[in-house]
Amino acid sequence: MWHREELRKKCLTKKICLDMLEINKIYQGDCRKLLKLIDNDSIDLVCSDVAYPVQSRGGSGNMGGYWTDSQTRKGKIFKSNDIDISEYINDLYRILKDRSHCYLMCNDFNLMHFLDVIGKSEFHFTKCLIWDKCAKICGRYYMAQKEYIIMLRKGGDRPINECGTSDILSVPIPTNKRKDKDGLINQTEKPVKLMEILIRNSTNVGDVVLDPFMGSGTTARACVNLERQYVGFEIDQRQVDFANNELKNMSRQLSLF
Repeated sequence: MWHREELRKKCLTKKICLDMLEINKIYQGDCRKLLKLIDNDSIDLVCSDVAYPVQSRGGSGNMGGYWTDSQTRKGKIFKSNDIDISEYINDLYRILKDRSHCYLMCNDFNLMHFLDVIGKSEFHFTKCLIWDKCAKICGRYYMAQKEYIIMLRKGGDRPINECGTSDILSVPIPTNKRKDKDGLINQTEKPVKLMEILIRNSTNVGDVVLDPFMGSGTTARACVNLERQYVGFEIDQRQVDFANNELKNMSRQLSLF
């Protein structure tokens, strides 16, 4: 395990590469604009439960964020609802270092569109992983138990760190839903353990991980646990505040050791 002073020094050198942005910080704003602030070839991994449309009550919605009755009636569940993968995929490729990975999550409804857009980009498609939620979710058709994790690569081949990892990742959905100060719950929060598997396999200690749809901070928490650095974007101020508060609490706990 790295000494924290060594990690701090590596953090300072990484900050120069990111130019206008600091690492280990979540920025409130639209990722389409914020991605422009990141230098070429400066990120070690992109890992994100990105915004994507879903079918909700017969209409379209979006996974991620806080659900309310008024939002679902309008078919808009997440503030990133209108952001399409085609609007940021090229910037994700640009900012990644050569021989780096990119993980993007999606569902059945959006898989074909994601793959179509990716096929027109410079990314190399590597693998389509399955997240097995270890629980069935009721619907009008077959009960949902999985989501897809599209694994992409920039440049030359790079094996994962733990080659014995299955392409079916069985990680239970979090049962203890975290709430913000107003009692609102992030209904689609991914398990920290799931993000840790991806991050551990595609980075080394001290590397910088970007999540352009940070949500309530799951990717950042996984990075802290694994001694990786992170940069996050999130358009919803409520979620930014919630994530930053959670990360402060983690920092306080770590400082005790």
